Amino acid sequence: MSFVSDRKPGHQPVLKRELVELIDLSQSDMVIDATFGFGGHAAEVLERLGTEAKLIGFERDPEVFSRIPEFFRADERVGLYNSSYCEMGRICKENSVDAIYFDLGICSYHLDRAGRGFSYRYLTDPLDLRFCSKEGQPASALLNAAAPDRLLSIFGRFGELRFLKPIVRSICERRPLDTVEDLKKAVEAVVPPHMINREMARALQALRIEVNRELEQLRESLEMATRLLVSGGRLAVISFHSLEDRIVKHYFRSLEEDCICPPELPACACDAEKVADVVTQSPVTPGKEEVSVNPRSRSAKLRAVRMS
Repeated sequence: MSFVSDRKPGHQPVLKRELVELIDLSQSDMVIDATFGFGGHAAEVLERLGTEAKLIGFERDPEVFSRIPEFFRADERVGLYNSSYCEMGRICKENSVDAIYFDLGICSYHLDRAGRGFSYRYLTDPLDLRFCSKEGQPASALLNAAAPDRLLSIFGRFGELRFLKPIVRSICERRPLDTVEDLKKAVEAVVPPHMINREMARALQALRIEVNRELEQLRESLEMATRLLVSGGRLAVISFHSLEDRIVKHYFRSLEEDCICPPELPACACDAEKVADVVTQSPVTPGKEEVSVNPRSRSAKLRAVRMS
């Protein structure tokens, strides 16, 4: 079956060809797309799979889930779940999956569409930033209730703001903040004009990561994924900022270690065994042609492992 693209405008899957090559598909594979979106990577994957294969897709955002192209729903090989990839362990049995891939972060659809505060371009948007409105609290509730020290931690760790302390002080002085415009005014008060958009983007990123528990869920789900994969199974992750990539890189390296004893011990006492081989010693990144077509791809990094 050939998949003609009717994905949403502005949505361009990143490193599509490279991802499919790294997960090295066979005709009858069982595959998990942990971050389905509009199926940009899934369409390419399904082209490589036969009639006996299965692709399970997880999409956390109900709005995105409702807009998944109909041809995916009509394909008997595809099973779609409107839930976080944290649920993959509930859906699949251990040692039953041949390949799993993640395309992390935020998609173009969120940035280009008003309504939930994902972009600083839409000033009247509420500061929500949740992928699913039924989970957790909106960013405005966090922003208005959190102690200054907690805000310093969130914006420092997840946003790496250059004007961290002045911005947090300005936010606390102007609370309550309920819209993107409210946050922008707090930033404008203490940041040079040419830096405002950069600091706004990083502030929104930090709030989004916190309210969606993105990094905690990533750590948990990487461990879950390795339990689900068969011997020889492939796990690939596309990340878009250093925090995600650092987690992926360190976790993948840990899978290669066959001893985790302290170096001062004279002999190994842990009985640890290597779990996987890292396939990408350095991350795969987009080429100049892809970046020219899709500038948002420029920060993407792709890493992969193969289970022992």
